[in-house]
Amino acid sequence: MNISHGLISADSHGQLDKNTFLDRMSTARWGDRIPHIIETRDPALMAEPVEHAVERWSINGKVVDTRGVCNCPAVMDDPRRTYHPQRWEEVPLKVYDPVERLKVLDEDGVDGEVLFPNPPVQNATFLQGDAEFELACIRAYNDGLTEWSEVSPRYIPLALIPYLSDISVAVAEVERAVKKGHKGILMVAEPNLVLQGRDERARRPGQYPGSTTRTGTRCGTCVRNSRCRFTGTPTPGLCCVRRVGKPITGLRSRSVLFPAGCRRCVSFCPT
Repeated sequence: MNISHGLISADSHGQLDKNTFLDRMSTARWGDRIPHIIETRDPALMAEPVEHAVERWSINGKVVDTRGVCNCPAVMDDPRRTYHPQRWEEVPLKVYDPVERLKVLDEDGVDGEVLFPNPPVQNATFLQGDAEFELACIRAYNDGLTEWSEVSPRYIPLALIPYLSDISVAVAEVERAVKKGHKGILMVAEPNLVLQGRDERARRPGQYPGSTTRTGTRCGTCVRNSRCRFTGTPTPGLCCVRRVGKPITGLRSRSVLFPAGCRRCVSFCPT
């Protein structure tokens, strides 16, 4: 990555296209369980009820976010930055198209972005149903985000890992994601609450070449000490695991670790 502006966003959100999961998961096998957008007039599925029809993300037959179809209030011309698009056609192309988004990075003076999930992936929405379904969703997400890093090294993708499968499956997905270009993984801050009694390898993702070596310590305060809405599993916050290694030329700091819920950019001074 070339450093021109001296600024990297340590907590950006990569919005995948609405057809990402439909294009990568078997309709014959998973049907309507696949993450996709539905239309609804049910006010119970609207954070702010309106009379007209809106769209929402559905996973495994459940609406997973009542705010809207995309978390992108900063680009919606709302001075309060609270508005979420209610239909996909409202979402600006620069939010989910990595080529168009590069133009916005230059306009804002940002060199690169660490990419966390955006709807429908936020708040452990895949941690429901069965292990095979969760793994299919995670692989589709990781593959979709890989395409961003193929467009530009300015995008730094964080892979998801499965929790409902055997630990060997989680390890295999980390290895697969690293080979595809992911630079870190996103996981619960206290994985032993989910992975009780499983292999110690879950705690050592950095043993794989090109993967990460550090974890967050206190993250995701919005869901800290809560439980998954689908399974009742404790969700004591999310943490990111980011690569620590060769410093990026042009930055004074080698790495920075911030909570997944910070919504902040981190400024570096050019050397």
